[in-house]
Amino acid sequence: MPAEMVPLSTERLLLRPYRGSDLDPFAALMADPDVVRYLPWPVLPRAQAEEFHALRLTRTRLAADGDALSYAVEVRDGGEYVGEVLLRLLSAADGQGEIGFFLDPARSGRGYAAEAATAVLDAAFSQFGMHRVHGRCDGANTASADLMRRLGMRQEAHLREHERFKGWWGEELVFAVLQREWTTPAAPLTDGVHLLTTPVPARVEGELAEVLVDCVAGGASVGFPVPPTPAQARAWWRAALAGDDALTWVAVVGGRVRGTVRLLPAAQTNGAHRAEVAKLLVHRDARGLGLARALLAALEAEALRRGRWLLVLDTETGSSAEDLYAHLGWTRAGVIGDYALLADGGTASTTVFSKRLSP
Repeated sequence: MPAEMVPLSTERLLLRPYRGSDLDPFAALMADPDVVRYLPWPVLPRAQAEEFHALRLTRTRLAADGDALSYAVEVRDGGEYVGEVLLRLLSAADGQGEIGFFLDPARSGRGYAAEAATAVLDAAFSQFGMHRVHGRCDGANTASADLMRRLGMRQEAHLREHERFKGWWGEELVFAVLQREWTTPAAPLTDGVHLLTTPVPARVEGELAEVLVDCVAGGASVGFPVPPTPAQARAWWRAALAGDDALTWVAVVGGRVRGTVRLLPAAQTNGAHRAEVAKLLVHRDARGLGLARALLAALEAEALRRGRWLLVLDTETGSSAEDLYAHLGWTRAGVIGDYALLADGGTASTTVFSKRLSP
């Protein structure tokens, strides 16, 4: 399937063939220990970086098994080179490909890696007709593993101590996604609070799973006595988002989902005026930004619009969430003892709150 690289454009990025002018910023990244820590080569001196750069200038065509495309990632606002996404053809006959990436650490936390990798996966399936694309990362490279999960790639393997890597026994995680599983949002979610609509993109589902895992690990009592695995959290969200009546909001910061809340309308005929609030979660790295308040404000406005003017929720007794709800006008209705099982075999009480909404 001979195919030439076509530049890819996203909301904020341009993914294009390498240029001679990329040499200096590329060499700077290759000289950064943090960038090459999990790459299969050491810190590169200038002469070696020039050789690596020259190779990338030739990676513009997929013609035979083993060929690769090296997309230089450029920020459209300013034209700065900030990293690379690689797409390799492993088997044309079987439609197998591999994706890899690295990014300037100074640009991390802005969603650039996810945005760039999404564009390349789109091209892999739509432009190059691949059937399956996998990605690999070191077992200690949590940032890359989390990114692939957020992209909707499932973990298929964990190879333990399978090779010597930079002086220690390396472990490798393998993630993959099939063409029929790949779902791309019509437009990326901008920073702010959004009411999700179906189908929910795999990337958003993965980020919701990340928030759930982080909150339970941080002590939140939201139905899990111990933190779920990323796969378990994703499965929970997939089932929850498939429901017909529940509404889910997300708070996006830096292009990533960092918080969420759900509205569960009562199904009973005599409960058409009420709903339950559930899964108010904010990732620990985004707390203090007012996301919980913004999520509840959006939920309450929509609940009132739908005629659900009485809301109820419960939260672990003694948690900081109690003070938040009281401050936001919720009324304590009471405490239920021994409500939730804990990981150590004990139990925790829950405090029930209610709130009457008015126009």
